Amino acid sequence: MQQPRPGATPSSSSPATVLARWPSANAQTAIALIVRRLGGSGSSGTTNGRRAVQIRPFRFPGKQGLGASASEKRKDTGRNLFVVRELSAAEHMTVFVEDPTAPLRSTVAAAAAAFTAAKGKAKLEDGAEGGGDEIQVEEVEPQKPPHMRWSCCTLGGFTQWSPLATPFDAFLQRVLLGGGPAANSSSVGSWIPRSTAISIEGWVITSGSQGGPISDWEVRVGQVNIKGGAAGGTTKGVLIEATYLPVPYLPPGSTFVKDYITSLIPPQAVAAGEIQWVSLDEESCFEAGLLPHPDPADPDQRTPEWEWTEKHSALAYVQMFQKEGLL
Repeated sequence: MQQPRPGATPSSSSPATVLARWPSANAQTAIALIVRRLGGSGSSGTTNGRRAVQIRPFRFPGKQGLGASASEKRKDTGRNLFVVRELSAAEHMTVFVEDPTAPLRSTVAAAAAAFTAAKGKAKLEDGAEGGGDEIQVEEVEPQKPPHMRWSCCTLGGFTQWSPLATPFDAFLQRVLLGGGPAANSSSVGSWIPRSTAISIEGWVITSGSQGGPISDWEVRVGQVNIKGGAAGGTTKGVLIEATYLPVPYLPPGSTFVKDYITSLIPPQAVAAGEIQWVSLDEESCFEAGLLPHPDPADPDQRTPEWEWTEKHSALAYVQMFQKEGLL
């Protein structure tokens, strides 16, 4: 369980983007229905083209060699790497690395805050005694680990005329994957592609209120497909992602975007509990390095207002499909 971050209070806003998962939907029927509703009721829905997202998972084996002890094998189950690639006119990629053996950012922050508080208390006690011998703090200052449990890297802004994805693919193949498919299954110290990947294929639609020329909403709707593995070729329902464009964030606890998505879905599906709302809280963003580290010395510090971006969507996809057992 993640620990609350020290020295920070919750943000005074919530993202203007909401994700909804409809895993039991017939993808073709559901997407056609949502597109029709976006174009009806004077909302002037406009299709901005197709959208495709690829999520490729990799695994780095743990200490399973002959030199590893039984306790090391139990503790080190390996690392996970997820490459989330948005295939559109302006392609971008987000890469996440999960190391279950590394500490959480909240744990490191809590240790640093405790050390700072103990050090400050010792100074106060020393001053109260009239400047006697300096009081020693027994705790050792915690050392920052080489990396946290989650690490994130983004690449973006490249197009078909400037394909920066190609060098990344070469790096992924030659450096991370050990040089080629034959090396992936036997090389020690190489990332191994998992047999199952995920793709999201659908449409991007903008919609203006009451037929106006300015778009108020951007809706990304697509079917979830399984690639490879025993379940390869199957469809796992629909994913809907809606963003309210006029503002970067909304008041905390706002259901405005959620209510809008609900209006696009058949009431029967909502009443039957078929819709799963995908949330990405501040704690998850902090652990993935998508929110800045708060200052432990400022107890009244508030988490800054933050705007939803492609990397937040990528993290939500990874965590959502992990919970569903698809990654």
